Amino acid sequence: MTDSEKLDLILSELVSIKQEQVAMKNEQTAMKNEQTTMRNEQATMMNEMISVKSTLSNVEEKVTNLETKVTNVEETVTNLETKVTNIEETVTNLETKVTDTRLHLENITDKSISLLAENHITLISKLNQTVKVADKDLINEMKMLYLTEKVELLEKEIADIKNKIA
Repeated sequence: MTDSEKLDLILSELVSIKQEQVAMKNEQTAMKNEQTTMRNEQATMMNEMISVKSTLSNVEEKVTNLETKVTNVEETVTNLETKVTNIEETVTNLETKVTDTRLHLENITDKSISLLAENHITLISKLNQTVKVADKDLINEMKMLYLTEKVELLEKEIADIKNKIA
């Protein structure tokens, strides 16, 4: 082999090496571009993770607030249950008092009114016999006034009882 052939062979080898070097530089550039893209994607993912952490933090805070509100609602319900129980006891006591008052009216007051009315009628009869009142309308009017007064008194007592109940 001649020097010229050797030089041609070396030159072709050098060209081949140069081409390989250019190809490697191109691959290196592509890899750098991929690395930059991956870094950008990593930065984006980090930002997204920070955003997710912030959102999660907000959600946890809201859950804590909801738990506090639920606890407050439970306390309010307990207080309301206690108040309703107290109201029920008060109503039961009032019902007992009304029943006692009714029984008193039926047993004692009604009997007393009947006795008074009977005695009053007897007194009126005696008065009629003694005074010999000719006008029975006057007697009936007196009876009516007396009974009206008694009815008004009873109505007033019943109204007072109703007011106490209310």
